[in-house]
Amino acid sequence: MRSESVRARKSPRSTTRRFASAPPGERPRRTPRGELEFRALQDFRMVVGSTRHYDAEVRRITGISGSQLWALSEISGAAGLRVSALAERLALHQTTSSNLVNALVERALVRRSRDDGDQRIVRLFATAEGRRLLLRAPRPY
Repeated sequence: MRSESVRARKSPRSTTRRFASAPPGERPRRTPRGELEFRALQDFRMVVGSTRHYDAEVRRITGISGSQLWALSEISGAAGLRVSALAERLALHQTTSSNLVNALVERALVRRSRDDGDQRIVRLFATAEGRRLLLRAPRPY
């Protein structure tokens, strides 16, 4: 039976993928799978870059983030939406959705209203300022 200290001293196997060395000035050769992985990484970087560019453009024009703009557009399109329904539409955790709503309420772009029938239910509505902001915001949300 091995002791714990012997097992702890063993180093884990390296998970780093190594490419065959190439002559100076040449790129290492990629396998077909490696080429697909490389292209997927490039595509992923392009998506992330476009998202960052769009978010910067939205912030410059509207003063709010792209995710806040998307939340505002969903609330505006479905007056009386609940936070849980907003979270579902945005595919976010309810806490994250609630934080987005808090930021929009602070900027007076969204207002909360308690349901007349059940005071525990809070409904969300875009304010006039929120609707005006949507008109000048870049699309798509």
